[in-house]
Amino acid sequence: MMEKDTTRIKLFFAFIIFFILLTLTSILVKDFFFGDAAQKVALQNAEKKTKERESVFIDLIDRSRSILIAIRSSDFFADYLNNKQDVKEMERIFLLLAKSHANFMHLRFIDSSGKEVIRVDREKEGNEPMLVPQHRLQDKSHRDYFHTAQSGSFEQVIFSALDLNIENKKVEVPYRPTLRAMYPVQQNGRFTGVLVINYLMDNFIKKLTHAPLYDMILCNEKGYTIFHYDKTRSWGNSLDKKYHIAQDFPKDAEQILNNSIYHTTHFVSRRLDVPLSGGLYMILQLKTSYLAEQKQRSTYELLVTTSVIFIFSILLAFIIVKFFTGIIVDNRKLYRTNEDLKDKTAALEASNKKLLETETSLVEINKELEQFTYIVSHDLQAPLRHISSFIKILNKDLPEDRNSEAVQKSMTFINRGVARMQALIKDLLHFSRITKEKGRFESIDLNQIVRGILDEVNDEIRAAEIDVTFDKLPVITGDKIKLTQVFQNLVGNAVKYRSIDEKPLIKIGCISSELDYQFFVEDNGIGIPEGQEDRIFEVFQRLHADTQYQGTGIGLSVCKKCIEFHKGKIWVEQNKPKGSIFSFTIPRIGRRSLSSKV
Repeated sequence: MMEKDTTRIKLFFAFIIFFILLTLTSILVKDFFFGDAAQKVALQNAEKKTKERESVFIDLIDRSRSILIAIRSSDFFADYLNNKQDVKEMERIFLLLAKSHANFMHLRFIDSSGKEVIRVDREKEGNEPMLVPQHRLQDKSHRDYFHTAQSGSFEQVIFSALDLNIENKKVEVPYRPTLRAMYPVQQNGRFTGVLVINYLMDNFIKKLTHAPLYDMILCNEKGYTIFHYDKTRSWGNSLDKKYHIAQDFPKDAEQILNNSIYHTTHFVSRRLDVPLSGGLYMILQLKTSYLAEQKQRSTYELLVTTSVIFIFSILLAFIIVKFFTGIIVDNRKLYRTNEDLKDKTAALEASNKKLLETETSLVEINKELEQFTYIVSHDLQAPLRHISSFIKILNKDLPEDRNSEAVQKSMTFINRGVARMQALIKDLLHFSRITKEKGRFESIDLNQIVRGILDEVNDEIRAAEIDVTFDKLPVITGDKIKLTQVFQNLVGNAVKYRSIDEKPLIKIGCISSELDYQFFVEDNGIGIPEGQEDRIFEVFQRLHADTQYQGTGIGLSVCKKCIEFHKGKIWVEQNKPKGSIFSFTIPRIGRRSLSSKV
């Protein structure tokens, strides 16, 4: 009884301590690895936001180009340039354009001297545009944007900086943000004037900078603010005390202005790819209210998680101590004994399995080594012996007549021997790769594979007038490369060893059963001599000389390896009255065990 009570107390406190440590560990892991996860995601999303804003700005730029180019290429504008006295039609068209574009502040044409010739004004978005009388037209020759248009590239659209509107040499108050799209006009090789669209940018900037999670700043390439989430800091270059982004980012201002994209743990900046004079940078930093909300939420989640884990740990410890103490005490020795037996049994089984696999592998390796030794000593050395013999003949014959029939015949044998040796080595390497490659199982449509193979040999099929038919084949799971090689070799052999006495026939099909798929390639060709059905699947075993049919005798060996890889079988039967039927099986069952080995 005392032992059980002691065990209960020990277990209870052990579980309490364990769950307390588990709680602390989960808190530390969450805080270390995921404490700022929401902030990181929000900052990653900030760069996407800058790209979205950039696309909005580019859309405005593209529409501006289209409008100005349309005006420049219009007949009414050409008539005006040729007859500058008649401006009524120009005024009417300008007024119609302004009415159809609610964000036009001004639409003007300024002549080569800098004087406004036509001007349509709109006070704010939603108001009707008004044609400015002639006596109120201004001289803009002193303005920077006019000098830019006058000295820049003609007949193309250029854009000013995003700036405040100036009338009569003074910045309008209250501020009216604007962007100018200008088209310098040239006629007869001389500057004639400039078409100008002034946009009302106040609403555009509000929409551009609206982001619930972020405090946003726009600035030019010199770092002066254009828009600031603190409105008192907007238009920094026009304030009595100029405002620069260095006042917000003293350590990062230079990096912001010198990099197209700049990231920190607190903000993201990006130079927008828009053709504005002075450039345009966008800076997004998380709102302090959002960060405070995330911190509060994280703290709340932490408290809830900690409380739940702690309460659960106490309840679980009590249940375990209450119901399992006696079992633990009574069966401790038995458990240890069983565990030892399990470990020893598992180790013995693993050793036996490994030994069996090693034995099987050694048997296969020995067979392949024996076959490889035979190949090296016979098939690969035979071409070399031919080369050696005919070189001796060639050396004896050369002094007498280099062009003799004997010399030419020797050279031909040498070339054939070298080619034969190269083909044998190449196919041997291919066979070696087939036996080593693990492969990859996937769903395969065998109809596509067979059609592709028939397309490859289509010229030979048509030339020999071979009649090829194949049934609809199933979609199976297997290694696509290996099964393709099987069909390539079997179809290729059926074409190569076709009948010459009657019309060649090839049939490809499948017989399905509950256990497997049985595929066959049937022909009426020269067939396989009786008793040679097994020999043809051995490496480099050929039934015909090179003079009759070219090849190295490795194709069917490759087929056998590929089918054995799929746990199937391959064989050949006589096709009465003439020809052969090559068949192989691919099992339906056991795919999972196959795939696990890949």
